[in-house]
Amino acid sequence: MTETREPDLFERIRFRGQPVANPESVVVDGDARFTILTPRLLRLEWTSTGAFEDRGSYAFPTRYAAAPPFTVDAGESVLAVHSGALTLRHARDSGRFTDSNLSIAFQFDGKPVTWKPGMPSAGNLRGTRRTLDGCEGDAALEEGLLSRAGWSLFDDSGAVLFDPGDGWVQRPRAHDQQDWYFFAHGHDYKGALAEYMRF
Repeated sequence: MTETREPDLFERIRFRGQPVANPESVVVDGDARFTILTPRLLRLEWTSTGAFEDRGSYAFPTRYAAAPPFTVDAGESVLAVHSGALTLRHARDSGRFTDSNLSIAFQFDGKPVTWKPGMPSAGNLRGTRRTLDGCEGDAALEEGLLSRAGWSLFDDSGAVLFDPGDGWVQRPRAHDQQDWYFFAHGHDYKGALAEYMRF
């Protein structure tokens, strides 16, 4: 009789995934990189060093998927990416993402919406808390992935990162950077969660 053994603790707690995105889904434009994960889910990166992040995080251990159809219009001053559901516009070589150099346009409830960095998400349905330790009374919740506004932004810039080879925690990013995920699923909350679970 062959004895089967459970993997040891260290093997079970490694954090594995496929963090490197499909190259066919990626648009690099100077110090900005845009990954079209799905027609309604985009990754938006800016880096001060030109070094983009390909290690997995808790929220996104995997970024690899079949490339959805999209088109790119690279003008002299503005880069436009059209996913079918969204149109992203970015002023080229303009530094950190701000409301003056980045926008994403889409339709929500039959009306045009244009998102820009810093726009408040009043309709956000909030997320969860990791722990209630130290809480007395009401506990504030951070913004979640679902919103009555039709869009949400997840900021992964300060995330814990994992080595893609062995699954162990790595040192945090030392350079100035932005690492965002933009969801524009309207009222399709199940669709938003289903797409998130793919990654």
